[in-house]
Amino acid sequence: MVTERRKRLTPLEVDTAWRQLLLLSVRLETPDPQISLVIARRHGLSFYDAAYVELALRLGLELATRDNAMATAAQSEGIPLIGPAQ
Repeated sequence: MVTERRKRLTPLEVDTAWRQLLLLSVRLETPDPQISLVIARRHGLSFYDAAYVELALRLGLELATRDNAMATAAQSEGIPLIGPAQ
């Protein structure tokens, strides 16, 4: 752990934080690479940005971004934005 190596957190603090994270109800989602590629090509996005758009689209979530191209792509795909794109 970088934070532990750099003495920003003690081993006990890292262990405590890890235990607290495990208590959260977190669901891991993986973007669909084929759909992400289609979105990337359609909107001229990087695959990385398109993956976020794909996840928001599939999961019915709003998207928060300050990237204008990503915001435009999301809006054209019918994805609501959180806050204004800058």
